[in-house]
Amino acid sequence: MLDIRDLSTGSGFDKYNSRKRLPAETRYGLKSAWLLIRQRPAVTVLSNVPVVSLLIIQAAAFASRTRTVLWLQDLQSGLAAVWRTG
Repeated sequence: MLDIRDLSTGSGFDKYNSRKRLPAETRYGLKSAWLLIRQRPAVTVLSNVPVVSLLIIQAAAFASRTRTVLWLQDLQSGLAAVWRTG
């Protein structure tokens, strides 16, 4: 059975302001982790998740023995350019 959940932090996400971004990513990670622990899925698919949120969610998945699939849609072009010239 496939069950897709929409999750909102209840506030906007200012990705260019690190003082606001870190708390927003933490909130999203904690809400996601709580949902994961409460629902206990066999597998969870994560797509385009901010890094801080991903760390929190992965910790919860590991603790609850939930398999995870990280679906990486694409890399930022700047990161890819650095990797190619590296």
